[in-house]
Amino acid sequence: MYSNQVAQQAHEQNRKYELKTAQRQRAVNWLLNILSVASIVVFVVGLYLNDWALAALEDNPLVGMDLAGLLRMGATSTPKISQDLQYWRLVSSLFISAGVLHMWANVSTLWTYGLFLSKFLAAKYLVLVFFSSGVAGVLVSSNLGVSFVTCAASAPAFGMVGGACSALILHRRQLASPCYSTLVIAATLALNLFIGATPFVDNVANVSGFVLGALLVASLLLIQDEESSSPDRPRRELCLQFSAAAMMAAAAGVIVMGLVGLNANLPAGGCCDQWVCAPGPLWNCNAARIRPTDCTYSSFYNGSLSVTCPQGDVNLVAAVNGTASLKQLQTYCSAFCGSSPQHVTHQLTLCCPASSSPTSAKLPALSSRSMHGRIKVVSSALSATLMAVRILTPGHFPDRCSSAPPPQTDCA
Repeated sequence: MYSNQVAQQAHEQNRKYELKTAQRQRAVNWLLNILSVASIVVFVVGLYLNDWALAALEDNPLVGMDLAGLLRMGATSTPKISQDLQYWRLVSSLFISAGVLHMWANVSTLWTYGLFLSKFLAAKYLVLVFFSSGVAGVLVSSNLGVSFVTCAASAPAFGMVGGACSALILHRRQLASPCYSTLVIAATLALNLFIGATPFVDNVANVSGFVLGALLVASLLLIQDEESSSPDRPRRELCLQFSAAAMMAAAAGVIVMGLVGLNANLPAGGCCDQWVCAPGPLWNCNAARIRPTDCTYSSFYNGSLSVTCPQGDVNLVAAVNGTASLKQLQTYCSAFCGSSPQHVTHQLTLCCPASSSPTSAKLPALSSRSMHGRIKVVSSALSATLMAVRILTPGHFPDRCSSAPPPQTDCA
C-alpha cells in the first residue's frame, strides 16, 4: 500500500512538471516567434522605404541596404544618440539586420539558444536577457565604435549564446551530451564573429552582449539553485546569493556606465575600429564609416579654386577669377563628390591651404544633382586645361608660396 502511494505521488509530480514545462515551452515559442517576425518585418519595411535598393556587395557583403538606408531605419549611430538625443536607437537597433545573411544568422541563433535556455528559464527571464544584453551591446558600441553606423540585431543573439554557456557550465550534469553542446556553441560563435567582422555589424556589441547575457543567466540560475538548496547548508546558500548579486551588479554597471559615457560626451573613438569592422579583401569598411557632411571649397588670390569632398578628396577646379556663384559651387560639389553634402563651407585663403588661416561660413543646403554626368565631363576638361596652363606658365600657379602675403593677386 505504501509503495503504491509513493508511486502515485511520483507520477503526479512528473505530470505537474511536464505540464509546467509544456506551458513554459509554449510561452517561449510565442516569444521567439514575435522577436523573429519583428526582425523580418523591420528588414522588409526598410527595403521598401529604400525603394528595394541594395548596396554593392563590396560595401555590404551581407546583402542589405547602404549606410543611408540603415541609418534611416534606426541603426546605431553615436552622433545621433549623444548629440541628437535619439535614445530610441538603443532599442530600434536590436531589430535591424545589416542584410539577409545577417538576419538569417540572428534568427537561427535566437531560436537555437532560446529553446535551449527554455529548459532552465521562463519566457519572462528570456525577455530580460534579450533586451538587457542587446541594450548593453549598443551602449558599449556607441562609446567605442563612434566612427561607424552599425546594426545591433546580433547583440541579443550573442546574449542568448552567452546565457547558453552559463547554463552549460552550471548544469552540465543535466545535459545528455555536454561535449556536443560545447562544439555547437563554438561553431556558432565562430560563424557569427566572422559575420561581425563585416561592415555594418559590430563585434564590440556582440562580445558585450555575450558577456552580459552570460552574467544575467548565471545569476538567474544561481538564484534558482539557492531557492532549491537545502536549508541545512547555509554557507552554500550565502555563496550563491553573493555570486548572483555580484553578477547582477556587474550587468547593471555596464548599462549605467554606457549611459553616463554618452551623456557626458566621453565616447572613445578609434580604439576598437578593427573590432567594429575588420579590414578585408572582400569588403570596404569605409562604407559604414560616418563621414563629415560639409563640402569645402577654397578660393585663392591667384584665381584658382579647389573643392574638398566630405570623403577628404581634394579637386582643383579651375581659375574662376576669385569668385563663384553658390549655384556653381553646388554644381562642383555634386559633380566631384558623387553625392550632395548637406552644406557648402567656404575657406578663403591667400595662397596655400596649409599656410592660411581660413574663415568658414555655412551656406544653404545643396540642390539636386541634375546633369551630373555632363558637369563631371566639363569639370574634368577644365581641370585638364588648368594643368596645361600651369605647365606652360609655371610662374602663374606656383608649387610653393612665400611666407609673407603676396602684394599682388598672383602668388609670389
